[in-house]
Amino acid sequence: MGGKSRTYGIATTLRQRIRERRAALGLTQEQLCERAQISIDAVSRIESGLRVPSLPTIERLARALNMSVAALIADKDPLPSKRPELERITHLLADAPSEVVVGAESIIRAFIGAVDDVAKARQEISSK
Repeated sequence: MGGKSRTYGIATTLRQRIRERRAALGLTQEQLCERAQISIDAVSRIESGLRVPSLPTIERLARALNMSVAALIADKDPLPSKRPELERITHLLADAPSEVVVGAESIIRAFIGAVDDVAKARQEISSK
């Protein structure tokens, strides 16, 4: 097995992973190019397989997609997301100041508590 086929495999994995991760985060190509500070043409050509990105570009894309370079180029999906909505929330909070993240956590905990309280109340009513 030659090096060329291995390189092709990595390039294919990379472009698929970029496209899938971008979609899971709900990003357009334009939004990804802004976050990664690369051109829209570069994103389009990378995703279509017409261009293999340089290491600095891979690093910028990984940062923009909130993942490590290793996860971006790995042969296997490290942690496939079964909940794209959680990926989108994580993406929203990735660059937020810590006080915003702490506040969001408090709001989410309060919301979950309220939903649990409503479910318990409904259960009590239905059991009477």
